Amino acid sequence: MCHDLGPDFFEKYSAFVLTQKNKKIKFKLSLNTNSDSETFIDVSQMGRRRLRDELDLDYAKLPIKFQIYHEKILVFNQNFLKMRNRNHCLILSPGDYSIIVEAASLDVVTEICLRVAAKCSKPEDIILRSPKK
Repeated sequence: MCHDLGPDFFEKYSAFVLTQKNKKIKFKLSLNTNSDSETFIDVSQMGRRRLRDELDLDYAKLPIKFQIYHEKILVFNQNFLKMRNRNHCLILSPGDYSIIVEAASLDVVTEICLRVAAKCSKPEDIILRSPKK
């Protein structure tokens, strides 16, 4: 994350590529904690700043959103918004979650980085998986 959350937090990250054919990614998150955990989730568009800086393109930020599901229940939903980073902090119970990142439109292949930081006792309490390439 952008700032130090302290020694009680551990972080995992995973990356995947958005393409014109595949504008939606489904990450899997498992929290193997003993109790509810304060959790920070951040979705970043990678390499898009170069489009603005080097190629002078003003559409460098993709309209993206992300959703969090626990089992099949929607826990959190953000609408599409042109921002390089989307993030949210929430309290999550132990269990399995799906985090879906979606671009409304896509001009060039774009890498997406998903970072999860949770307050837990050890790094192994967080399992983060991206889809198979």
